[in-house]
Amino acid sequence: MTIEQTVEIQSDRRLVLDLPPELPVGRARVAVTVTPERNETPEERRQRFSEAIERCSGLGKRLGSKVTSDDVIASHREDLIREEAKYQRLYGKDGAAR
Repeated sequence: MTIEQTVEIQSDRRLVLDLPPELPVGRARVAVTVTPERNETPEERRQRFSEAIERCSGLGKRLGSKVTSDDVIASHREDLIREEAKYQRLYGKDGAAR
């Protein structure tokens, strides 16, 4: 059975589904595919990324890490720069393999 619903995802990211009564009870496999109806702006994406890192920072602090979300974002940017440089070395600006 396939059930499709358009839902509003709130800031707490919690979703409650009411299933139809004709659906049999018992063990079942559920797959959730989320397709946003709008594209994020770069600022929204940065904010979401920072919030996710902050939620995970408690574990790092308990393990003694001094890394901040800004450190992780800076490291991610450096990785992207290195990947781009590698791509340019391999394929050049025109994208043709060398």
